[in-house]
Amino acid sequence: MNQIVSWACQWPDADVNPITLFAHQANGDNKIRRNRLYQQFGIVFDFADSDFAAGVARPMRARQLTPWRAMPANLTVLAIDAFMDEQQARVDELLLANLTLRRRHASCRDELSRAIDHPVAFTLTTLWYRHSTALFIVAGILMLLLLYWLHGAPKH
Repeated sequence: MNQIVSWACQWPDADVNPITLFAHQANGDNKIRRNRLYQQFGIVFDFADSDFAAGVARPMRARQLTPWRAMPANLTVLAIDAFMDEQQARVDELLLANLTLRRRHASCRDELSRAIDHPVAFTLTTLWYRHSTALFIVAGILMLLLLYWLHGAPKH
């Protein structure tokens, strides 16, 4: 932005095109950062709300813009190749995450298809995976009851 402001200052009598800030572009800290970015270059806004989320810049000439005299300490200049490497690494990271999500989606879709095609098997498998311990306990109790029923109650 400083480069643009410095460039525009070459024509001090030029009108600066109006800048419109939209509320949907102002989320949380982003709103504060966005508004501060413009204000630090001398651009003043008439805000449409008390939340400072939407507004229009006041008319101004390029001479009213204030470029930085020195770069702020919290900013650094990256060489273009370092920037591109950083961006490529992020793209690769996102592509891998996308592939993972696509595979997970395909797996869920296949599982849903199997459940629809074979509802009884799906139900039994689901019950087994979720309640296998309880099923073993119930099966054991049923076996004991069956043995008790077959052999009768002990005689005194």
